[in-house]
Amino acid sequence: TGASEGGPKISPDGRYVAYVSNESGQNEIYLTRFPEPGGKWQVSTAGGNRPRWDPAGGTLFYTSPTEMMEVEIATTPSLQLGTPRPVFNLSAARVVLGRTAGYDVFRGGQRFIATYAGESAVKPQLKIVVVENWASEFRTTQTAKK
Repeated sequence: TGASEGGPKISPDGRYVAYVSNESGQNEIYLTRFPEPGGKWQVSTAGGNRPRWDPAGGTLFYTSPTEMMEVEIATTPSLQLGTPRPVFNLSAARVVLGRTAGYDVFRGGQRFIATYAGESAVKPQLKIVVVENWASEFRTTQTAKK
């Protein structure tokens, strides 16, 4: 499509795929049938990224700009979407999210594993190494190996 789409996650029953699209002007979570395409349903209501299914099925988790969200989803006999609700505040939980998901969900949706910005986190040090005359050093090293 003309939108930017990504982050696909196939439902545990293999019938749907959740993904992120910016077709509304901001990133939102959508569902479509899988593997045969057809239908499109918006799941999130106030922004969404990083969809993850509960491995047991029935619940889709995603991040809004400030919250971890969950929404109940029934895929049989037909698709039924619940109302998204917050699970916890991401900044209060100190969850670190980058371009990758940064979290995953355990079966049953009661436990998460996530990257965490702990209080004793060491700030990375910027280190710059300058190597002069590297080409001749490389040739010298290669000659010595022969």
